[in-house]
Amino acid sequence: MFDIKRKVIQIANSTQLVSLPRKWALRNSVRKGDEIDVKEDGNKIIISTEAQEDNEKTTLNLTTAEKFLRRSLDVLYRYGYDEVEVKYDDPAIVELLQNATNELLGFEIVSQGTSSCVIKNIASGAEADFSNVLRRLFIMIESMLKDCYNYIESKDYDSLKKIKHFDSVVNKFTNFSERILNKKGYKEFKKTSFMYFIVCSLEQISDELREMSDYLHEASIKNKSKIVVSKEVLDIYKLVQEHFGLFYKMFYNGNKELLYEKKQKRLEIHRRINQIMESKKGVDNIIAKHIHCIVNNVQHMSIMVV
Repeated sequence: MFDIKRKVIQIANSTQLVSLPRKWALRNSVRKGDEIDVKEDGNKIIISTEAQEDNEKTTLNLTTAEKFLRRSLDVLYRYGYDEVEVKYDDPAIVELLQNATNELLGFEIVSQGTSSCVIKNIASGAEADFSNVLRRLFIMIESMLKDCYNYIESKDYDSLKKIKHFDSVVNKFTNFSERILNKKGYKEFKKTSFMYFIVCSLEQISDELREMSDYLHEASIKNKSKIVVSKEVLDIYKLVQEHFGLFYKMFYNGNKELLYEKKQKRLEIHRRINQIMESKKGVDNIIAKHIHCIVNNVQHMSIMVV
């Protein structure tokens, strides 16, 4: 939110006009002849719009299934396109596109031919509330951290394969969040890039948890016996959960008194991780590296909002 001065223009003897900020009008797709809502609030007037956005379309040209990269569709989704015509030489690409849209909330294949198909956004109305989506992302990451710890502590490495599913859900909501921010911006527009960074960092934490879980699950299968993560590493992991929880609280309640506590916990985690990396090899060392990346992502988010 920022202040803008505008001069009042007098038309005849009754009508008074004030121009709308150009950037705001462009961002909200306001055009000549559109209707906007004007609400009186004491000595203030609140102007808002539910203007219909353009149905942005583009074309994606693909060749063979072997050369298909799902990010080519992901990027168009995040940029805010509502309709993508995909042209291809290999019909096998359709199945790959279908799998890709599973992590793109609202995107569906609505028509299909022998050499092309159309993917459209069918959930435009759901793009209204970024704040609810972001809160849900925090809750999902907090849940993943807790579940991973419980599975590892109980040596239930088979259940760690569930984390891959949770990571897929996180990907769906981070893609959706990035799409909202690219199309509409954040409610405090100058913080849009900060919010985008927060979303990306949450996705990175989810990726670290998935990779760590995949490693432990696969290692337990290959070794045919339950591998063991040391108590020292589990204790550090517990601190990481607390570290993320402190940032979560600080992010939403603005309590900067938690900053010192979070800093001390981060320094303690790094000190103990360095000891693990210097003294241990194998499983403990690999888990410590994933934990280190998670803590760094939390720290980077903290710098952006404090």
